Amino acid sequence: MRLLDQLDDTAETSESMFRRVLAKEDARRIRALCDLAAQTPSIADYLKNGLYIGWTRDDMRTWELKDQLTSLMEAIYAFQRSEGVDKDAIEGRIDDAWTAFNQHRMKILVHCL
Repeated sequence: MRLLDQLDDTAETSESMFRRVLAKEDARRIRALCDLAAQTPSIADYLKNGLYIGWTRDDMRTWELKDQLTSLMEAIYAFQRSEGVDKDAIEGRIDDAWTAFNQHRMKILVHCL
């Protein structure tokens, strides 16, 4: 998955310690979502269980990210559950959903400072 490759690269090469740590945490979360998607036949159960995996401290503010996370999670679920399909289009959905999520999250983080 391109997103995981990008996060792993950022975690290894970014000059910013903040970006390295955040990318490492994000890669862990995305891998958890991928594993959950592969194991969960129901998208409703996946969305319920995948929302609260530590996106914010103790998931106290995760509800503020729910709309953007839902789009990201739906795209990851489609990627993990698709077989014999050209995954480039799904990866495009993941990239777009990640960008929207990350921008929204950064706005929230700035307000926490």
